[in-house]
Amino acid sequence: MAKRILLLDDDALIRSILGDALEARGYQFLPAATGGQADALLAKALPDLLIVDGLLPDTRGVEWIARHRNELGSRPIFFISAFWKDSAT
Repeated sequence: MAKRILLLDDDALIRSILGDALEARGYQFLPAATGGQADALLAKALPDLLIVDGLLPDTRGVEWIARHRNELGSRPIFFISAFWKDSAT
């Protein structure tokens, strides 16, 4: 059974690039653009690893992680974030 990786990021391009790369390596990719979508995915099955963005439309990444920390146990979580003014930065 393929390991499941949940990516919680509101940037569609990031979800697409990482999703393609993870699926090409045999992982089951679980994309979510909002904390609410990620909540629904967690209700179905716990992922083996999570990648969580810092700023989301409906929550902050650290707040979402804190709400779910007990149910996630010791699963690894990568926290990612990027702040920029424009594409050159």
